[in-house]
Amino acid sequence: MKNSLKALILLLFTLISTSSFAQSFVVLPDGLKDALNTEKSYLVLDAENLDANQLYKNGLKYIANNYGNPDEVIVGQIEGESLTFKTYIKDFITYKNSGVKVPISARFTTKLDFKEGKVKYEIMKLEMPQANASSMEKSFPVLFSGGMMSGLIVYKKNGNLFKPQTKTDIENVFNGIVEELSAALKGESKEDDW
Repeated sequence: MKNSLKALILLLFTLISTSSFAQSFVVLPDGLKDALNTEKSYLVLDAENLDANQLYKNGLKYIANNYGNPDEVIVGQIEGESLTFKTYIKDFITYKNSGVKVPISARFTTKLDFKEGKVKYEIMKLEMPQANASSMEKSFPVLFSGGMMSGLIVYKKNGNLFKPQTKTDIENVFNGIVEELSAALKGESKEDDW
C-alpha cells in the first residue's frame, strides 16, 4: 500500500510539474524531449517583446554570470543569431544502484538560436559519467536506455521505466536550468536585483 501511494504521489508530482510550465523536458528512453511534443528534442522559450539581438545579449550575460571563464565555455556564436556553450556539473544527480549512492556528473553542450520573441533551446552531446570514479575502477555512465550491463540505466531495453527517481532527478535539474535561463533571457534574472 505504501509503495503504491508513493508511486501515485510521484506520478502526480511529475504531471503537475510537467504541466505547470509549458517549456519543460521529460526523460524518455531516447533522451530529453519536449514534454508537450515528444517528437522534439528541444524547447522553444517564449520571450515576447524582445528581438533576437536583445535575447542574444541576455544569453551572453547569462553565461558571464554563471560560468567562471565564459571565453572557455563558448564554443560557437553568431552575433544576434546563436550561442553554443559547454557545461560541466560535478554533482549533477545521485544514482541509487543496489543500495549504493553513486554520484553522477554531467557534461553537455547547449545551443541557443534566437528569433524575434523566442529562443530555441537544445541540449546536445549529453554525457552523465560517474563523478568520482578512479582510473582503477570501471566507470558506468547513466544511459537513458539500455541493458543492465551497458551502464546505469533509466529505462530498460524494452522501454519500461527502471529508475523513476533518476528520471525525476534529471528532469528537475534540466527544467531548473530552463527556468533560470528563460528568466535571464527575458531580463528577469535575480542577479539584477541588488
